[in-house]
Amino acid sequence: MVNRKLESKGFLQIQNSAFLTGESGLVFDKLCDYLNRKLSLMFPEILISPQVIDKKTLEISGYSANFPQHIVLTSKGGKALAPASCLRVYELLKNSKISRNSGYRTISYCSRYEGGNFEFPFRLMNFHMLEGVIFINNKDADVVKEKTAKLVNSIFKELSLNGRLSVSNDPFFQNPNEGTKLIQKLKETKKEFRVKVAGKDVALASINNLEDYYTSRFKLKFNDDAHPFSTCVAFGIERVIASGLLLWKKYPKVLGL
Repeated sequence: MVNRKLESKGFLQIQNSAFLTGESGLVFDKLCDYLNRKLSLMFPEILISPQVIDKKTLEISGYSANFPQHIVLTSKGGKALAPASCLRVYELLKNSKISRNSGYRTISYCSRYEGGNFEFPFRLMNFHMLEGVIFINNKDADVVKEKTAKLVNSIFKELSLNGRLSVSNDPFFQNPNEGTKLIQKLKETKKEFRVKVAGKDVALASINNLEDYYTSRFKLKFNDDAHPFSTCVAFGIERVIASGLLLWKKYPKVLGL
Protein backbone atom coordinates (compact mmCIF):
# COMPACT_ATOMS: atom_id res chain seq x y z
CA MET A 1 0.00 0.00 0.00
CA VAL A 2 2.76 2.47 0.98
CA ASN A 3 4.88 1.57 -2.05
CA ARG A 4 1.91 1.83 -4.43
CA LYS A 5 1.03 5.31 -3.18
CA LEU A 6 4.63 6.46 -3.52
CA GLU A 7 4.99 4.85 -6.96
CA SER A 8 1.93 6.77 -8.17
CA LYS A 9 3.85 9.97 -7.37
CA GLY A 10 7.08 8.81 -9.03
CA PHE A 11 8.88 7.83 -5.81
CA LEU A 12 10.26 4.46 -6.94
CA GLN A 13 12.27 1.77 -5.18
CA ILE A 14 15.45 0.83 -7.04
CA GLN A 15 17.25 -1.83 -5.00
CA ASN A 16 18.06 -0.08 -1.70
CA SER A 17 17.64 3.45 -3.02
CA ALA A 18 14.89 5.76 -4.29
CA PHE A 19 14.46 6.91 -7.88
CA LEU A 20 12.54 10.19 -8.00
CA THR A 21 10.72 11.15 -11.17
CA GLY A 22 7.56 13.00 -12.17
CA GLU A 23 5.86 14.64 -9.18
CA SER A 24 8.50 13.36 -6.74
CA GLY A 25 11.30 14.89 -8.77
CA LEU A 26 9.49 18.22 -8.82
CA VAL A 27 8.89 18.05 -5.05
CA PHE A 28 12.62 17.35 -4.57
CA ASP A 29 13.56 20.53 -6.46
CA LYS A 30 11.00 22.69 -4.67
CA LEU A 31 11.85 21.28 -1.24
CA CYS A 32 15.59 21.89 -1.65
CA ASP A 33 14.92 25.45 -2.84
CA TYR A 34 12.67 26.09 0.15
CA LEU A 35 15.10 24.63 2.71
CA ASN A 36 17.99 26.60 1.23
CA ARG A 37 15.99 29.82 1.57
CA LYS A 38 15.04 29.03 5.17
CA LEU A 39 18.60 28.14 6.15
CA SER A 40 20.36 30.92 4.26
CA LEU A 41 20.31 33.54 7.04
CA MET A 42 21.83 31.29 9.69
CA PHE A 43 24.01 29.30 7.26
CA PRO A 44 24.90 31.70 4.41
CA GLU A 45 27.95 29.96 2.92
CA ILE A 46 27.22 27.25 0.34
CA LEU A 47 29.38 24.15 -0.13
CA ILE A 48 28.88 21.79 -3.07
CA SER A 49 31.01 18.68 -2.65
CA PRO A 50 31.66 15.34 -4.39
CA GLN A 51 30.21 12.06 -3.16
CA VAL A 52 33.61 10.43 -2.60
CA ILE A 53 35.36 11.23 0.68
CA ASP A 54 38.83 10.37 1.91
CA LYS A 55 38.89 7.59 4.53
CA LYS A 56 41.27 9.77 6.55
CA THR A 57 38.42 12.26 7.08
CA LEU A 58 36.23 9.46 8.44
CA GLU A 59 39.03 8.43 10.80
CA ILE A 60 39.67 11.98 12.06
CA SER A 61 35.95 12.54 12.64
CA GLY A 62 35.57 9.30 14.59
CA TYR A 63 33.03 7.99 12.08
CA SER A 64 35.12 4.91 11.26
CA ALA A 65 35.34 3.96 14.94
CA ASN A 66 31.68 4.64 15.78
CA PHE A 67 29.92 3.50 12.61
CA PRO A 68 32.09 0.98 10.72
CA GLN A 69 28.91 -0.85 9.65
CA HIS A 70 27.72 2.23 7.70
CA ILE A 71 30.80 2.87 5.56
CA VAL A 72 30.62 2.13 1.83
CA LEU A 73 34.13 1.81 0.38
CA THR A 74 34.99 2.53 -3.25
CA SER A 75 36.95 0.10 -5.39
CA LYS A 76 39.98 2.36 -5.05
CA GLY A 77 41.81 2.14 -1.74
CA GLY A 78 41.61 5.04 0.69
CA LYS A 79 38.24 6.34 -0.48
CA ALA A 80 34.63 5.92 0.64
CA LEU A 81 31.21 7.33 -0.19
CA ALA A 82 30.33 10.22 2.12
CA PRO A 83 27.97 9.06 4.91
CA ALA A 84 26.96 12.59 5.96
CA SER A 85 27.07 16.07 4.44
CA CYS A 86 28.43 17.96 7.46
CA LEU A 87 31.74 16.09 7.37
CA ARG A 88 32.62 17.96 4.16
CA VAL A 89 32.45 21.30 6.00
CA TYR A 90 34.96 20.21 8.63
CA GLU A 91 37.12 18.60 5.94
CA LEU A 92 37.14 21.88 3.98
CA LEU A 93 38.09 23.99 7.02
CA LYS A 94 40.61 21.58 8.58
CA ASN A 95 43.60 23.28 10.27
CA SER A 96 42.22 26.76 9.57
CA LYS A 97 41.01 29.84 11.43
CA ILE A 98 37.37 30.82 11.09
CA SER A 99 35.06 33.67 12.05
CA ARG A 100 32.58 33.49 14.91
CA ASN A 101 29.04 32.63 13.88
CA SER A 102 30.16 31.59 10.41
CA GLY A 103 27.58 29.22 8.98
CA TYR A 104 27.76 26.77 6.09
CA ARG A 105 25.07 24.76 4.36
CA THR A 106 25.67 21.82 2.10
CA ILE A 107 23.68 19.15 0.31
CA SER A 108 25.33 15.86 -0.56
CA TYR A 109 24.35 12.52 -2.00
CA CYS A 110 25.27 10.22 0.88
CA SER A 111 25.63 6.47 1.29
CA ARG A 112 25.39 4.24 4.35
CA TYR A 113 25.44 0.48 4.35
CA GLU A 114 23.44 0.38 7.62
CA GLY A 115 24.73 -3.14 8.27
CA GLY A 116 22.47 -4.21 5.42
CA ASN A 117 19.32 -3.27 7.36
CA PHE A 118 17.50 -1.25 4.70
CA GLU A 119 13.80 -0.41 4.79
CA PHE A 120 12.15 1.48 1.95
CA PRO A 121 11.34 4.38 1.94
CA PHE A 122 12.80 5.58 5.25
CA ARG A 123 16.09 3.72 5.53
CA LEU A 124 17.92 3.83 2.21
CA MET A 125 21.47 3.04 1.26
CA ASN A 126 21.76 6.19 -0.89
CA PHE A 127 20.04 9.46 -0.01
CA HIS A 128 20.41 13.24 0.04
CA MET A 129 21.19 15.21 3.19
CA LEU A 130 20.91 18.97 3.46
CA GLU A 131 22.84 20.22 6.47
CA GLY A 132 23.79 23.48 8.09
CA VAL A 133 26.83 23.90 10.34
CA ILE A 134 27.50 27.00 12.47
CA PHE A 135 30.60 27.78 14.53
CA ILE A 136 29.96 29.52 17.84
CA ASN A 137 31.34 30.43 21.26
CA ASN A 138 30.70 27.98 24.06
CA LYS A 139 28.68 30.63 25.93
CA ASP A 140 26.35 31.05 22.93
CA ALA A 141 25.51 27.35 22.63
CA ASP A 142 22.16 27.54 24.46
CA VAL A 143 21.01 30.55 22.44
CA VAL A 144 21.90 28.84 19.16
CA LYS A 145 20.21 25.63 20.34
CA GLU A 146 16.97 27.52 20.95
CA LYS A 147 17.23 29.45 17.68
CA THR A 148 17.83 26.27 15.69
CA ALA A 149 14.89 24.50 17.34
CA LYS A 150 12.59 27.41 16.42
CA LEU A 151 13.88 27.25 12.84
CA VAL A 152 13.23 23.51 12.53
CA ASN A 153 9.77 23.77 14.07
CA SER A 154 8.82 26.62 11.73
CA ILE A 155 10.04 24.65 8.70
CA PHE A 156 7.90 21.62 9.44
CA LYS A 157 4.90 23.76 10.35
CA GLU A 158 5.14 25.42 6.94
CA LEU A 159 5.58 21.99 5.34
CA SER A 160 2.38 20.78 7.04
CA LEU A 161 4.20 17.88 8.68
CA ASN A 162 2.99 17.61 12.26
CA GLY A 163 5.52 16.14 14.65
CA ARG A 164 7.73 17.02 17.57
CA LEU A 165 11.30 17.71 18.52
CA SER A 166 12.42 15.12 21.05
CA VAL A 167 15.71 14.58 22.84
CA SER A 168 17.82 11.72 21.54
CA ASN A 169 21.40 10.58 22.03
CA ASP A 170 24.40 10.70 19.75
CA PRO A 171 26.66 7.60 19.52
CA PHE A 172 29.63 9.87 18.84
CA PHE A 173 29.66 10.88 22.50
CA GLN A 174 28.93 7.51 24.04
CA ASN A 175 31.11 6.05 26.75
CA PRO A 176 29.47 3.11 28.53
CA ASN A 177 31.46 3.81 31.71
CA GLU A 178 30.09 7.33 32.21
CA GLY A 179 26.32 7.06 31.85
CA THR A 180 26.69 9.21 28.77
CA LYS A 181 23.18 8.71 27.41
CA LEU A 182 21.72 10.29 30.55
CA ILE A 183 24.21 13.16 30.40
CA GLN A 184 23.35 13.75 26.73
CA LYS A 185 19.65 13.92 27.50
CA LEU A 186 20.24 16.37 30.32
CA LYS A 187 22.41 18.53 28.05
CA GLU A 188 20.16 17.94 25.02
CA THR A 189 23.12 17.41 22.71
CA LYS A 190 20.84 15.86 20.08
CA LYS A 191 17.21 16.44 19.13
CA GLU A 192 15.23 14.82 16.34
CA PHE A 193 12.08 16.05 14.64
CA ARG A 194 9.89 12.95 14.39
CA VAL A 195 6.56 12.29 12.69
CA LYS A 196 4.13 9.40 12.73
CA VAL A 197 3.78 8.01 9.20
CA ALA A 198 2.81 4.61 7.80
CA GLY A 199 2.69 3.20 11.33
CA LYS A 200 6.26 4.27 12.07
CA ASP A 201 7.93 6.97 14.14
CA VAL A 202 10.30 8.56 11.61
CA ALA A 203 13.07 11.12 12.20
CA LEU A 204 13.04 13.71 9.41
CA ALA A 205 15.63 16.10 10.81
CA SER A 206 18.08 16.41 13.67
CA ILE A 207 19.80 19.16 15.64
CA ASN A 208 23.23 18.16 16.91
CA ASN A 209 25.01 20.30 19.48
CA LEU A 210 28.48 18.96 18.82
CA GLU A 211 30.33 21.13 21.35
CA ASP A 212 34.03 20.96 20.37
CA TYR A 213 33.95 17.31 19.24
CA TYR A 214 34.60 17.98 15.54
CA THR A 215 36.30 21.36 15.84
CA SER A 216 39.04 19.94 18.05
CA ARG A 217 39.52 16.85 15.85
CA PHE A 218 39.86 18.96 12.70
CA LYS A 219 41.98 21.57 14.54
CA LEU A 220 39.75 24.59 13.94
CA LYS A 221 40.22 27.88 15.76
CA PHE A 222 38.62 31.28 15.71
CA ASN A 223 40.69 34.16 14.34
CA ASP A 224 41.73 35.11 17.89
CA ASP A 225 42.83 31.49 18.60
CA ALA A 226 39.79 30.72 20.79
CA HIS A 227 38.31 27.23 20.45
CA PRO A 228 34.95 27.08 18.62
CA PHE A 229 31.94 24.90 19.30
CA SER A 230 29.68 23.83 16.45
CA THR A 231 26.02 23.02 15.95
CA CYS A 232 24.61 21.10 13.00
CA VAL A 233 21.07 20.79 11.67
CA ALA A 234 20.37 17.99 9.17
CA PHE A 235 17.42 17.13 6.92
CA GLY A 236 16.92 13.76 5.23
CA ILE A 237 15.47 14.86 1.90
CA GLU A 238 14.01 11.53 0.75
CA ARG A 239 12.49 10.94 4.20
CA VAL A 240 10.79 14.34 4.15
CA ILE A 241 9.46 13.77 0.63
CA ALA A 242 8.22 10.23 1.33
CA SER A 243 6.51 11.37 4.54
CA GLY A 244 4.89 14.29 2.76
CA LEU A 245 3.63 12.18 -0.14
CA LEU A 246 2.05 9.77 2.33
CA LEU A 247 0.55 12.44 4.62
CA TRP A 248 -0.26 15.50 2.50
CA LYS A 249 -3.80 15.93 1.19
CA LYS A 250 -2.46 18.85 -0.87
CA TYR A 251 1.00 20.29 -1.32
CA PRO A 252 1.99 22.98 1.21
CA LYS A 253 1.95 26.52 -0.17
CA VAL A 254 5.65 27.07 0.53
CA LEU A 255 6.55 24.54 -2.17
CA GLY A 256 4.70 26.51 -4.82
CA LEU A 257 3.20 23.43 -6.49
